Amino acid sequence: MLLNTDLKTGKNFLFIPVLDQPLSSNRYYVIHAEGKYKGLASKCSSEDDMSDCCATRIIQDVKPKPFDHRDESLQFQICSKGKAGFIAKPIVPHSFPPVFLRSKFFIVVKNKGVYHLEDDAKGIDHSARSRLPELDSGTNVVVGKWYTPFVFVKEGSLEVQMEKSLFYNVTLERLWEKIYSWENDGKESKGNVVALDFEVKREVNFLFGVEVLKGDQIDHEGFIWFGLGDQKLGLSSAVLEGMRWLEESGGWINGVDRVERVVEIGGGGDGNNDDDRGRRFDCYVLVERFTLRRMDGTSVLNCDFRHTHEIQTKWE
Repeated sequence: MLLNTDLKTGKNFLFIPVLDQPLSSNRYYVIHAEGKYKGLASKCSSEDDMSDCCATRIIQDVKPKPFDHRDESLQFQICSKGKAGFIAKPIVPHSFPPVFLRSKFFIVVKNKGVYHLEDDAKGIDHSARSRLPELDSGTNVVVGKWYTPFVFVKEGSLEVQMEKSLFYNVTLERLWEKIYSWENDGKESKGNVVALDFEVKREVNFLFGVEVLKGDQIDHEGFIWFGLGDQKLGLSSAVLEGMRWLEESGGWINGVDRVERVVEIGGGGDGNNDDDRGRRFDCYVLVERFTLRRMDGTSVLNCDFRHTHEIQTKWE
């Protein structure tokens, strides 16, 4: 949504629904879309911010601040006044919205085409997710799709980020990842079995295709960081918590798993001849991958969750 608060200056603001609240609650974050405070979130002032003038207490607006989904002083309930427009009410008791929100204003609703959004972000496809991908298909199966506003992602400067991508496309894909391979070249005998014994990291993250570490702390604005130095990206802890919840509901467990099993050598016959055995043995783990893309299609971040309770093997 865009808000035109001043017909003379035409200043615009982005209204973003508050997380974990029904749309009927009419609770929104209000983000400056341009000007000096572009990309920052409007904030309620408190009684402590008020000043005295001629025995009268005067509301003093406070400056916008960087977005933090946890901060209720950045949240507003938008109330309709019919043809007269709208006003905003604070969520935090004894606080005051900025003057442009506590005065009557009008909202202009922009359709998805303005932001180049397709009407295909339906969340999780539970039917598709309930089926394992075909091992031999070699393709990733998309089982979920969302859009997330830029405020939940930190990528470079706010101004440049908003020019590149006001929204990010988030997909959840299922695929098989090869985690072990053995080729029967006739030089090494494994008898009639292949013994598997190796560790698998259940969570792996990639920034622009390069594996990176994820920070273990939430910063003061509610973000967790991937990568180091100039090549890094922040993702709101709310987004990551949503990913984790989906994965854990699908059986994923955090940590490192050890794959230990014995697999009989494939092929026909009694397995004593090389011709009876498969030439190559491969072991695969089911991966659910969240991919964050800019609106131009650039893949920014992959979060891979390996479901080590779903292992498949194949002889060729």
